[in-house]
Amino acid sequence: MESDATGRASVRIRVWEVVACLGVLAILGAVLFPVFAQNKGSHRSVALSNVKVLGLGATMYADDFDDHLPNARKWMDLTMPYVKFDAAYHAYDLPDSSPQAYGIAFRGSLSSGDTKRIKEPEIIAMIFDSTLLFRNAASELWSLPKPPRHNGGTNLVAFADGHAKGV
Repeated sequence: MESDATGRASVRIRVWEVVACLGVLAILGAVLFPVFAQNKGSHRSVALSNVKVLGLGATMYADDFDDHLPNARKWMDLTMPYVKFDAAYHAYDLPDSSPQAYGIAFRGSLSSGDTKRIKEPEIIAMIFDSTLLFRNAASELWSLPKPPRHNGGTNLVAFADGHAKGV
């Protein structure tokens, strides 16, 4: 610090000091930006994993009940012994964050259906993101959220063969 003619202290910043500070900030930004970007994707990974678990729960239910899927009116209650945790039934990124909001539905036309009679189970959506927010929601694909709920413009779907993906 230097004093001016009035006796007050003045601070002089050199150009190279400013450049050095900007360089440090740029390096920190480059290191931290991928971490924050990856964190956003983790919600989608958890949501996709939950939908897959729900699909596998319905499949395990069918294995125990002569290849018949759960009744759509109480599918969550019937698959709970296989899923084991209630959080899987709650969709991520819901506009209503209430604990009573679910946002996932079972395909009504598959209610109590025989899995052996499902032709091409790899393309038949069974459990999916839905605009219906109540427990044990059942509908057809008309209740898929529009616009899609997840980043990248996708809704999550578990198919009758057990796999799940964003569509």
